[in-house]
Parts: sequence; structure tokens; C-alpha cells
Amino acid sequence: MNSIARVIVNIPGIKELFDYDIPDGMDNVSEGSLVVVQFGNLRAQAVVAEIARESAIQDRKNLLAVLDAQPVITRNQILLANWMAKHFYSTLSDCVHLMLPAGMNQMADVSYSLAEGRTGWNSL
Repeated sequence: MNSIARVIVNIPGIKELFDYDIPDGMDNVSEGSLVVVQFGNLRAQAVVAEIARESAIQDRKNLLAVLDAQPVITRNQILLANWMAKHFYSTLSDCVHLMLPAGMNQMADVSYSLAEGRTGWNSL
């Protein structure tokens, strides 16, 4: 059985953890790892809050990538973010966002492309 990563998705207003399978061969995932996940129709950055063996969610998606082999935040920072979210009535994602090192914080990617057959602004 694969391990499960419980992640904090880096999208403002997200309050809970989401479970993703850690695919075979992705051995460098640990608490505090910065990863990429499919979140709805977005590819979003997330931080691994914990590694679990079981989940109540049956249909989980796989992590897409690990962005850094070294954890970007510590277990104590994750615990502090949990405390801050409860104490200040904030979201966990907003509190973790404050702890990410400068330059590491990226919200969900939005990709734009021209419609098929279009070649530029003049064809709109």
C-alpha cells in the first residue's frame, strides 16, 4: 500500500487538509515538502502536513511532483500554523503561506492559450 500525503493546498481560504497518494518512486516526500497537486481543474502548490498509511477518502489523486527535496517548513511551523488558524480564526492555508520562504510561495497556476485555429490578437 502506498503512503498518503495530507497536504495544505496553497489557495487562499482553504481550511482543511486533502489526501493524495504518493506514487511509487517518489521517495523524497516528507512533512514540510513542497509539492504540486491537481486541485479541481488547477495545478496548485501544496505543503505536506503529514504522511499517513490510511485515509477515509477512497478515490485519491496522486501527487504530481515534488518541488524541493528538502522540506520548506518544519513540523513545528506546521503545528504553529494550526494553532494560529484556530486561535485567530484564520485558514490553515493562509497561516502556512506566511511561513513559506521568500520566492517559494506560488498560488495555483492559470494557463492561457489561443483557441484552435487562432494565430494572434488580430484573429480574435
